[in-house]
Amino acid sequence: MLITNRANAFKVVVEMDYKYLILLINVCLCFACGDGENTSPMVDADMGREFDQSLESVLDADVMLDSRLTDALGAREDAAQMPTPDAAMPMRPDCTPALSIESTTNAARPNDLVRLSPSGGSGYWKFELVASPSGGSINAETGVYLAGPMDGVTDIIRLTDEECVGEFLFEIEVVLPLVTEPSQAIVMPRETFQFESTGGSGRVPFELLNDSRSELT
Repeated sequence: MLITNRANAFKVVVEMDYKYLILLINVCLCFACGDGENTSPMVDADMGREFDQSLESVLDADVMLDSRLTDALGAREDAAQMPTPDAAMPMRPDCTPALSIESTTNAARPNDLVRLSPSGGSGYWKFELVASPSGGSINAETGVYLAGPMDGVTDIIRLTDEECVGEFLFEIEVVLPLVTEPSQAIVMPRETFQFESTGGSGRVPFELLNDSRSELT
């Protein structure tokens, strides 16, 4: 746009010089005719009108030149003020330390709430569900995850940082509630039995809570 305006302005300047030359010739002719003895009032009037018209044309072209030059200068200032891509998008550093997510569990039942704890980077974290076959959702600011109603699937959460480059992916399995049977049992000394569990993630650890001589295998 700036080059076009400059070209137009140069063209107008050339036209202006030509019109000023024609005007000067007309003025000289007017004076030359006015000094002659045979010049008639009608000829003088015609030449006066022609002179006025030439003067009006030159003045109109002058106004147009000012307008085009103003547009060209304005376009040049706008181009100078326009930020470059490098200035608008500064390079971000890599996240140090690396981004990470901690959680007390990586499995949830349908419609369960799970709070995730991010770390690393600058602290300007953003959470995003990149895969949610369960139909779950997550708060982008707080990292509170709500599992969807569909079980037997895995949702994937991505953690990014607005101030640095990096990401961390965290998977949460959406599972059926864990059911363990029997819920209670009465056994004789040295007698054994086996628990059966269904649902959950399939990784079910057992632990003895009382101080007994029983053993878990």
